[in-house]
Amino acid sequence: TWDVLGGHVNTAPHVLLYDDNGKHPGPSCAEYMATRGSKVELVTPDRMVGTEIGTTTFPVFYKNLYQLGVVMSPDRRLVEVNKQHDRLSVTLKNEYNHQLETRIVD
Repeated sequence: TWDVLGGHVNTAPHVLLYDDNGKHPGPSCAEYMATRGSKVELVTPDRMVGTEIGTTTFPVFYKNLYQLGVVMSPDRRLVEVNKQHDRLSVTLKNEYNHQLETRIVD
């Protein structure tokens, strides 16, 4: 997260950002990448993105993320990441029904 926000890493066209922290860095990073043209999915095992962010800041993050088209996917835990040609295959598991889902990202 900090490498991206610090400008040390270029953003990719299709990004899955996994955030199990629930604080400011995940949504901030998602917003940063989306403003630079990345299609971003922000995934968290929590019941909602930014669960630890205060009630004053929370609406600002959500407004910006929705306006930028960031997809927010709560209740999913990262299970596995595999190289698939020049992309990555990411397996997620729903925290409640244990159903597996796969995403292909850059």
